[in-house]
This record gives sequence, C-alpha cells and structure tokens, in this order.
Amino acid sequence: MNSELPLFETIVSVLQEMKSTDILSMDFSEVENMVFNQFIIASGGSSTHVKSISDKLTRATRKIGHTPQVEGFTNASWIAIDYGEIVVHIFQPEYRERYKLEHLWEECPVAQFESIRLKH
Repeated sequence: MNSELPLFETIVSVLQEMKSTDILSMDFSEVENMVFNQFIIASGGSSTHVKSISDKLTRATRKIGHTPQVEGFTNASWIAIDYGEIVVHIFQPEYRERYKLEHLWEECPVAQFESIRLKH
C-alpha cells in the first residue's frame, strides 16, 4: 500500500481543506475478494459543496498522476470517485445517513480525520 500513500494523503488533505465533515477511511486490505483496499467517506453540506469538493479533489489528484472515474456528479447527493485501490464517497448528510456505507463493513478498521478550519 506504500504506492497509495501520496494519493491517500492528498485525498484526506483536500477533504480537510474543502471543509468536508465526518471524514473517515475504512481499510479493506484484509477482506477477501475486494477490488479496492480503502474507502474514504466524507460529507459536504449541499450539492454545491459536494461538487466543489469533487472538483478540487479530482484536480489535485490528477496533478500527482491519478485520473479517477467519477459517478454521481449530476445530482451530487452522493459522488463516488474511483481511483482503483481507493474509492472516495462524498455525501450530502441526509444521503450518507440513508445509505450508511460505514456500517456495511463494521469489521473493517476505521480511521477518523478531523475537519480543519482554515484561518482567513
């Protein structure tokens, strides 16, 4: 997973910079038959916020050589950004509560990240 570290760090950093909330990662590396190793899940406050997070994230990761597949951008209630080994899910809060992805694999290790408030 060392080759994924700069990508992982970039994703978390952008999510924090864009004031995403409830940021967490789920480690699937020990789960059999998974096509990815990591989920990163975060929330944005509105469809505009979710789209802005997605835009910034895809621009930042392209700069380090990772071009993802993006789904859900049109209505932006839930945008999935697939980097292969890492899949990022950005939700509006009500959709995150409805789908509860983090509860589907409760046996996986979870890491939570603080939202960082930037000083102006």
